[in-house]
Amino acid sequence: MNIEGSAKRPGRFGALIFIFIIIGIIGIFITSGANSQNAQKTIDNIALLQSGSSYALKDGKFVVRYGNGATGVVPLDPGTEDPVSFFSDKAVYLSDEATAVVYGGTKTQKTVRVLVSSDRGRTWNNSRVTEAGTDHAETKFIGFTSKKDGWLVTAGDVASGYQKNRVFLTEDGGKSWTETGSTSEVYPHVVTGAGFADEKTGFLSFRYDIDPNPVLYRTQDRGKIWEKCTIELPSQLKNANSYPTALSPVFNGPRGILPVTLTDNKTGLNTHIQYITGDYGRTWTFDKKKQ
Repeated sequence: MNIEGSAKRPGRFGALIFIFIIIGIIGIFITSGANSQNAQKTIDNIALLQSGSSYALKDGKFVVRYGNGATGVVPLDPGTEDPVSFFSDKAVYLSDEATAVVYGGTKTQKTVRVLVSSDRGRTWNNSRVTEAGTDHAETKFIGFTSKKDGWLVTAGDVASGYQKNRVFLTEDGGKSWTETGSTSEVYPHVVTGAGFADEKTGFLSFRYDIDPNPVLYRTQDRGKIWEKCTIELPSQLKNANSYPTALSPVFNGPRGILPVTLTDNKTGLNTHIQYITGDYGRTWTFDKKKQ
């Protein structure tokens, strides 16, 4: 009896250990899954339009300010008090999940680099993207759709209305960037905006050329293939003297907003309108409320 009893007790103990191990493994998977979901949570880029975030030069520093009042300092030495000169070759993205500054790609600093912070400007990661080459990359657009997924568009020098562009994506929060495509073969004109709805679906906007309607191109494969979106100006806004320029679209999941500026060639006055989508930019509708 004693022998049987001593044999059963270790068995129960082993079973308990086995149960605890299983619970621990399940806990790890749950925690890992939660962290993964948190990292991939969609950023509401539409809400950022009203967030009140901003950036400026202050006391010789490059300061970013978030909508909740928090501030951070970007580790770039301005070397000037002139904000127009300092920010002319940079693009800045501000959100609680990711803050990014892209710079370089100029005649004097050919390497394009990105500074990214995931803690509202307290710490920063500096990564190299590419060498700009002879076209340079003084025009830039940058943003994130989640804490990990981000996009960057650079555009080169303009010559007779033509401008080459390059699209880069990151899947690790801006630590590394991969060039994925451009519209330079299908529509090599002046880029006036860029934006992604998710890690695969992106858009490039262009300055008025010959099309009387706003020009916007869409990709569904990270930038390899681009198709022109069908966007029509309302009849009441069509004017031989008005030139539409599509700007950067912003998204929150499938919902998106495309701002457009109509410039009157005679008066120089601008009219601001917008289009909306609910299907990741497959179709766009004129927003009468914002007319």
